[in-house]
Amino acid sequence: MSEPITNGTAYPVLPQPPDPSLTQVVEHLDAKELLLERGTSGLRRAGGYVREEMLKDLTGLEGMRRYREMRDNSPVVGSCLYAIEMMIRHVKWTITPADDTPEAKHYADILEGMLFDDLDLPWALLISEILSFLPFGFSFFELVFKRRQGLDPPANPDGSRPHASQFTDGYIGLAKIAPRAQETVLRWEFSSMGDLLGMHQLDPWVGRHAYIPIEKALLFRPTSYKNNPEGRSVLRTAYRPYYMITHIENTEAVGIERDLAGLPVFGTPPQWWLPTATPTEVAQLELVKRLGRNIRQDEQACLVYPLMYDASGNLLFKFELASSGGAKAINTDTIIQRYELRITQSLLCDLLFLGHEDVGSFALASSKSTTQAMSLGGYLTAIKDELNRRCIPLLWRLNAFPEKYKPQLIHGDVESVDLTELARFILSFSRVFNAQDLENKFRQMAGLPEREGAETNPLPPSLLPTGGFGSHGGGSGTSPEAFQTGQSSGQVGLPDLDRSLEPQSISMSVTSPSGRVRKGRRRASTAGA
Repeated sequence: MSEPITNGTAYPVLPQPPDPSLTQVVEHLDAKELLLERGTSGLRRAGGYVREEMLKDLTGLEGMRRYREMRDNSPVVGSCLYAIEMMIRHVKWTITPADDTPEAKHYADILEGMLFDDLDLPWALLISEILSFLPFGFSFFELVFKRRQGLDPPANPDGSRPHASQFTDGYIGLAKIAPRAQETVLRWEFSSMGDLLGMHQLDPWVGRHAYIPIEKALLFRPTSYKNNPEGRSVLRTAYRPYYMITHIENTEAVGIERDLAGLPVFGTPPQWWLPTATPTEVAQLELVKRLGRNIRQDEQACLVYPLMYDASGNLLFKFELASSGGAKAINTDTIIQRYELRITQSLLCDLLFLGHEDVGSFALASSKSTTQAMSLGGYLTAIKDELNRRCIPLLWRLNAFPEKYKPQLIHGDVESVDLTELARFILSFSRVFNAQDLENKFRQMAGLPEREGAETNPLPPSLLPTGGFGSHGGGSGTSPEAFQTGQSSGQVGLPDLDRSLEPQSISMSVTSPSGRVRKGRRRASTAGA
């Protein structure tokens, strides 16, 4: 039995004691035992509240406030998250049909209209909302549906206006993939085995409490441990460096201010400090202390106090500014940069610091960018899997579409392909296989427009580079026969794979009138002379 769904005013009933048979040792399992779930995930939860975090400051609503503070106040954390978001938003999303039939293409077009054309929020901004799982550990969305009845649909029986649509086919589509803020999560609803059933939301700004079942919701997480619905923030390992930076910067600011304004020093009568001091003297001492704390070097810097002398004419009250003792022994810049680098390393964004210290090579930048692209690909896969696993099947059931024509949502690559490396791969691939069948794929990787009918209508021989599409020969004008015998056909083709593609020089093979093959190397700058 799961915890009862309440309006938040009643406590859930205590769980029933476990079945004693679950603790017994079973030597031979039958089919019934194989279908039985005996254990749990071990998630630390009570009454719908998750208590996996060891730091109290990062638990529950207080943790959401801390992560938001890190995201909004730290320039390093903010730049890392912004870079991740912009790179992910740049990725192209497509709908892949179930097969090559016209029916599958038809249903893929329907889903494409539902996701990319008919939502209340543009797809790029929806991805931005989904990526809030990076700082907060999870993002929760409620699926709101509508019947696609055009831009001016008829009113509902209760007089309310339904959601408008760009289509008039009458299918049930998505009106919203509506975000539900992490700060409004009251508690989670679990089954007795720990499966997530839904989420209780309490919005204090509008005073609304609602229960959202997981059947009509989407839950995105960057990672999952013990199947925790709150996931784990990518800023978790960056919290301590952020805390240290904040503390050091505050101390540094106070030190800078004191160096500029000087250290206030007050001399007061000794009787103000005695236990026998009168209330008036104690109040005067507190006033002096408050003056010392509030002295600032700005346009309103001023201190006015009465001159106090004893009966002998000696000054009883004195104020002066002590000068700074000189340069400090600790360089706070180095310490702060160390912690900032740790923050970027925890987010796999240390590429942002590459070159700031006049060090770093292209090979190092390439390897770091590849590592970052792999992590971003993991986030994209988490988004894709949740939409394919929950959103699309629900749309298919509501519309009673054929299951065999259910398409899939896929994402593109984060990084663009290096054209030089792509050219090398094409040359190597065409030596053994026929690259004609993959012409449009290569065009897509290079960011070029596709050629209609490329797989069935090859290029004419006059346009084919020697050793390129449509042949199995190598580069530099080597025909298939010459590739086997080691002879050259005497044509000028694409450069060999083992030669550099840099434009300093090109290799040429020219057939002389006597029939002998004369090879040479000439400068590319003088090749046209």
